[in-house]
Amino acid sequence: MIPAVTSPADSHLAALLHVPGAQDHKYTRGVLGVWAGSQSYPGAAVLTCSAAVRSGAGMVRLVAPERVTNLVLARRPEVVPAIGRCQALVIGPGTDPADTPRAAELQQALAFALGEETEALPAVIDAGALPLLADRLLEGARCNAWHVLTPHAGEAAALLSTLGQASTRDAVEKESTAAAWTLSALTGATVLLKGTPTLVANHAAGVLLSLNAGPGWLATAGSGDVLAGVLGSLLATARAADESNLKKVYGDQLGPQASAAMVKSTLTEVSNGPESGQNTRIEATCHDLGNNIKEPQKSTKPLPDRYETEVNHSIVAIPTSCCENLFQAPQTSLAHEGNPVTLLTALAVRLHAKAAEIAAQTTGGSLGRPIAALDLVDALPNVLGALLSEVRQSTP
Repeated sequence: MIPAVTSPADSHLAALLHVPGAQDHKYTRGVLGVWAGSQSYPGAAVLTCSAAVRSGAGMVRLVAPERVTNLVLARRPEVVPAIGRCQALVIGPGTDPADTPRAAELQQALAFALGEETEALPAVIDAGALPLLADRLLEGARCNAWHVLTPHAGEAAALLSTLGQASTRDAVEKESTAAAWTLSALTGATVLLKGTPTLVANHAAGVLLSLNAGPGWLATAGSGDVLAGVLGSLLATARAADESNLKKVYGDQLGPQASAAMVKSTLTEVSNGPESGQNTRIEATCHDLGNNIKEPQKSTKPLPDRYETEVNHSIVAIPTSCCENLFQAPQTSLAHEGNPVTLLTALAVRLHAKAAEIAAQTTGGSLGRPIAALDLVDALPNVLGALLSEVRQSTP
């Protein structure tokens, strides 16, 4: 059964923004790994990396062909063109699965994100990585709620068809809520279905959100690459905040390689620990959709217990202390909206939309003007500042 669609307020979403403190550094602010751009679409990596930097990530790492890397560094010299420890990933903007060398790199990134070799990581899976992910799902892989798929209607239809639910672009556009919900159920991921409105579906948490995606001027080449960068930055920052909060409780027990799965596995202890007042614990189990949805073929290879738990349950903690206790959101409201990854995804959509409003000058009833994707990047700091100011003013 598809849940009722809700639309969270911008001020509520903004309460999840991380405000760095005096003890923060680039690693505690979130490190994002980006696999974006190709010989055919090099500009996508420029847009994704630029958006991530301007959205507050402490560091952005890039894995891309030399030409793409050179273009990114010319625009954003702070981007690090080498892989290393990351707290979230963006995989796929500006790539084509038919590009064999690049597809091989994306496959490695997907294995990394899904936890096939290490621990699973939060990830934005976009564009050329989506069909590659579908193939892995048919082979038995499974996403969790912190993997966010970002298809438009055509890509969603292709994913549904590959996973046994034949569909078309027209069908997805006409029944967008059902398409988003079904795709989240089939994959285990959170689904950001682009459109008007934009939908965010998290089947594990039983949540479906509808969001104003911004003015029509936003329908321009590269807009989705910017959105992927914004969302990736938010996921990396949230993961870093979780690690930082657990470090305060457990000291060096977690070590420098503390991972997403380790964070989740200790949440019950943290919720009852000395700083339990600084965490909100939310638990939601999957809901049965009946026999209308065919599950992808599953491998006989058993999943690690920790990963299977992530698949079947959504148990997360939100460390409000990371925001200096300034922007605490009501617990009941967060519980109603579901898993924080759903809210973070919704926040990315709204940051993207509000950046478009500023760039296109559509506020105050104006008809606006044409914009380019880089205009969105330039507007992001102002949008973030405005949302934080709004939350500060509304906090008692």
